[in-house]
Amino acid sequence: MRMHRYVAAICAAPAVVLNAHGFMQGREGVCHPNLEGEMCPIPISIRNERVFVDGNLITSRGPGTAADFAFTLVAHLAGEARAREVAAPMLYPDECRAVHTRGE
Repeated sequence: MRMHRYVAAICAAPAVVLNAHGFMQGREGVCHPNLEGEMCPIPISIRNERVFVDGNLITSRGPGTAADFAFTLVAHLAGEARAREVAAPMLYPDECRAVHTRGE
């Protein structure tokens, strides 16, 4: 299996950490709604996405999106089948996972 490096952040971290350190430059991602705007400029088209993937950058909006975020990370690190396998005992239906990828 080929190893990839990902940058992932949830809630305030995309704005406070990633954006402040240039990781969001030329990229799209989501953050907590209270930080949208100057700290974390988000295109209107993706503002309501629970999890957003832009290449190796994975961002999510907040505590209520943590499960979607976690299963997305599992899918990217270990494959979609493994993400479904991990989610199944938690009774987390696959169709509930809301992930949007740039370009979709």
